[in-house]
Amino acid sequence: MSHQTGQDAVDAYLRIIEERIVRPIKKTGVEESCTATLLLLFAAIDGLGKLLDADDHAGSNKRIRTFLDYMGGDYKVRKKKLLGLRNSLAHSAINVESFLSRTETPSDHHLKEVRSVDFIYVNTLLMYRDFVDAFLRFRADLASNPTLRTRAERTS
Repeated sequence: MSHQTGQDAVDAYLRIIEERIVRPIKKTGVEESCTATLLLLFAAIDGLGKLLDADDHAGSNKRIRTFLDYMGGDYKVRKKKLLGLRNSLAHSAINVESFLSRTETPSDHHLKEVRSVDFIYVNTLLMYRDFVDAFLRFRADLASNPTLRTRAERTS
């Protein structure tokens, strides 16, 4: 990628996220595994957070929090819990801080804390859908916001 312009590098990176994360989750058996789905989503969230965060030297935890803020809603509110879940999965591949589900019915419990055990409930199908919405919005923002585009190009 060293011969690409910043814009080309950003576009190539977004295509990689589309081809290696977004499509495989939906079009293969990956979505059957809550853990695999979340690991892929958190990897993409980290990468997009790098393009979004104003701090060129931000570590992965900050980048993830930045993109969860961008996703908004309960992702912004529950980012600390979600980051703990991500770290647990990434470092040991064992989910010990949440209840994971992939039910196809809408869930009022998604991203809510289960107070009796201090866990968070995550419906991976809903998180995937919400990530895709944020990813598409981010692509549109890159196209329409020169400041954001320049920041993303600088980090690529």
